[in-house]
Amino acid sequence: MPQKKNADPLELIRAKAAKVAGIFSSAVSLMHGLTSGYNLDYQEITPMLWESVDEVAACVRVLAALTPRLRIDALVASRAYLDFTAATELANLLVRMEHMPFRTAHQRVGALVRSAVKDGKTLRDLQRTDWQAVLGYRPSGRLMKLISQTLDLTSNIHSYRTYGSPSPRETKRLISHASARCRDLQRTNDRARRRVEESMRMLRRMRGAILSS
Repeated sequence: MPQKKNADPLELIRAKAAKVAGIFSSAVSLMHGLTSGYNLDYQEITPMLWESVDEVAACVRVLAALTPRLRIDALVASRAYLDFTAATELANLLVRMEHMPFRTAHQRVGALVRSAVKDGKTLRDLQRTDWQAVLGYRPSGRLMKLISQTLDLTSNIHSYRTYGSPSPRETKRLISHASARCRDLQRTNDRARRRVEESMRMLRRMRGAILSS
């Protein structure tokens, strides 16, 4: 859709996460069925480890710089130009109500968006005659009412019900789940850090005992 703007850094971080997960899968497959003790197969894992560390470190640096600067605008849905974000949902509406193939609906809504942008209008500014010019027939009053409802971003987002959807209720559930997962990971990391620190203290004591003997 012409109105689409991608958050490139975040999309790439999502891709990097998939890449690291793929590297982990490769490492697990490599170790499958190995006998106990050291095997030369392990030398293939070392480059995977360094690559994963580099990828994760780069992503963390970007997120550490980006996240503190994020600001939530509670009034963002009231901005007229954001009507264009409903373009895909309008195409879905044409598919449901007009039994139109999605490809055709996508093309027609895209043409409507380009026309509105060219004329300095938003989708709310368009009249029934504008829709008629794009659809090739006069839209019904019911369809125009549903179009108006779809352009109300605040109510439209509540219409989503599926798992992982952007509805406020589902978003809150996902945030709660992710927060709990982060707390679990933090506790796991703290335990691992304590074990490493204790191991380092033991190694220093052993080194001191060897040097003093």
